[in-house]
Amino acid sequence: LGPAREAAYLKKFSFGNMDATSGLTTFWLAGSLRISPEEQQAFWLKLYQNPLPVTPRAMSLVKTMLIQPDGVVVNAAGEQPFGKPWPAGTTVSAKTGSATVGSSQAVRWLVGHVTRGARSFVFVSCVIGGTDLQANAAIDLAARSLREAGVL
Repeated sequence: LGPAREAAYLKKFSFGNMDATSGLTTFWLAGSLRISPEEQQAFWLKLYQNPLPVTPRAMSLVKTMLIQPDGVVVNAAGEQPFGKPWPAGTTVSAKTGSATVGSSQAVRWLVGHVTRGARSFVFVSCVIGGTDLQANAAIDLAARSLREAGVL
């Protein structure tokens, strides 16, 4: 997309602090972009309620890419267990994130959407800890919380 278009999309989407100045390929990886769990939730609600300023086709493609296989979340490390088994008719869409901030803090994310029958849920799991923070901390927290809430 390039720096100008990336910055324009961050502003159009009102995504976090909208700051891509630390580098085109790294601003979201412990770079200049910062986003709170509440801002993540607001973005995902817009994504699934369709008011983002992009074409319906683009939103449909992104939503399709985010769909996870039954019972797992797929990230760069492979398939991670996620609240298996899911109730019949359940679709989970999700995106993981992980970063080390400075020399002593790690952040793990899982943001997503669950469709179960006629109901729809957006969720955000953010875990912050030391550099020894478990890689799947946000995935595990989300699975446990969604199961306890009766979503999964």
